[in-house]
Amino acid sequence: MADRPEGPYRDLGPLMCEADGSIDAFPMRDEQGKLYMIWKEDGNSRGKPTPIWAQEMKEDRTGLLGEKKELFRADAPWEKGLVEGVAVIRRQGYFYAFYAAAGCCGKTCTYGTGIARAKSLLGPWEKYPGNPVLADNDRWKCPGHGTPVEKDGRFYYLYHGYSTASEPTAAGRDC
Repeated sequence: MADRPEGPYRDLGPLMCEADGSIDAFPMRDEQGKLYMIWKEDGNSRGKPTPIWAQEMKEDRTGLLGEKKELFRADAPWEKGLVEGVAVIRRQGYFYAFYAAAGCCGKTCTYGTGIARAKSLLGPWEKYPGNPVLADNDRWKCPGHGTPVEKDGRFYYLYHGYSTASEPTAAGRDC
């Protein structure tokens, strides 16, 4: 925390800290305007499930309040036991979670993008039966872990992927 971008900074400690790891944090307001932090528990790093959690966050974003709640986890065959990289938007009475699933990175990646929706941020969530909505094609491999954005009334989805014209590595992505 700092009063100015150039610092000095004061470490307030972690907001969340699952034993298996906590990654891919995303702040979002619920239908009443309460601020929440959404994240993935990194269980796949230890052969465990990868739940997506939400917990109310202080308005100054320096800590979490109350108890965490599981939003959803990998339960569809195409997800291959892994969901992560959740980004949420609210539109026409629904929250839409865009998420990555399956295996990220490297020559054997199987990443794809799914969508789930809910009337309330804390659920229940229903996954789109047509998932994955983004998968490998002739130009791109492993599309996932993106963020929807709106510009001039149009929505775009910015995501990671490998060009099929290049050789993927575990160290990075092409775009």
